[in-house]
Amino acid sequence: MLKSAYKRSNGKLQLKIENPEWEDEGYKHYCFYDNYHKHSRIYVKIKESNGKLYFDMLPF
Repeated sequence: MLKSAYKRSNGKLQLKIENPEWEDEGYKHYCFYDNYHKHSRIYVKIKESNGKLYFDMLPF
């Protein structure tokens, strides 16, 4: 997924970990941005609970 996002981006991807105010399930959003586009090229929601990691992402 990251490789595909990199191919579609302009320049290097930069990771920003965000905690949106509307997020009410305890997920952190790992967003990858390039230098050109306003919105993230790809993001993964990750939550840690009871020693387990839960991933939530959009399908391709």
